[in-house]
Amino acid sequence: MLRILSIDHGAHDLVPMAEAVGADPRCIPVFKRLAVQAASRVAKGRSGFGVFLDGALGMDALDDARAAGLWTSRQYPHGESDDLASWHPDTIIKLIANGRADARTSITQRLPEIVAVAAQAKQRGLKVLVEALAAPGEPITPFIETLYDAGVAPEYWLIEATMSAEDGKALDQLIAAKGPNCQGLIVIARNAQAGAEIAAARAHPRVIGFVGGRAIFGPAFTGWCSGVLDDEGAIATMAQSFSTLSSAFETG
Repeated sequence: MLRILSIDHGAHDLVPMAEAVGADPRCIPVFKRLAVQAASRVAKGRSGFGVFLDGALGMDALDDARAAGLWTSRQYPHGESDDLASWHPDTIIKLIANGRADARTSITQRLPEIVAVAAQAKQRGLKVLVEALAAPGEPITPFIETLYDAGVAPEYWLIEATMSAEDGKALDQLIAAKGPNCQGLIVIARNAQAGAEIAAARAHPRVIGFVGGRAIFGPAFTGWCSGVLDDEGAIATMAQSFSTLSSAFETG
């Protein structure tokens, strides 16, 4: 079972949020370290708790997470290259396959990079997590099948929590046929009230975890950047949200 706090968001996401309340964007790496403290506070030394982070703004936070014994996944830089030889061997490589119209890069353009990085990771013995986002209203299974057919076979799939019973059954069959190395599905909590969704998602036989991003850190980030919250207030706010969602998933 995995319970993950995601704050691998890049400058294009977080800088405007900081500037909107008059904060210096250089504070963002500091806040990411506070998020790790929040995740660690909820974990209380237990296994199965983790974080999504990035290398550009979250390298210090990644070091903190590993020191705290948290499961870690690092976002591969979007549209850039990176040397996987420099990545920690226990870090899961996170790639985004976004099939939605609002994607920063269309899936057609992005797919060759995803295939190449996944292949490099396999050569180095690194595990891969792919966030698979189908177009709104479209079932996830055909989209993931397209990725499998392109040669992308990650250890983890990150998908939306809402999935019909029919699509869930089809996805289970697809993974059984084409993803023997798949270790499980992780579902996304899109808001702080997503407890019922992620609890229901646990009924799928392959769902092993959930991740919450803005649903957990959003209010704390705004409050901390604006000076309404101090470090402890931000940590406590994130820990409360993370704990609430974790409890919903654990008891689902």
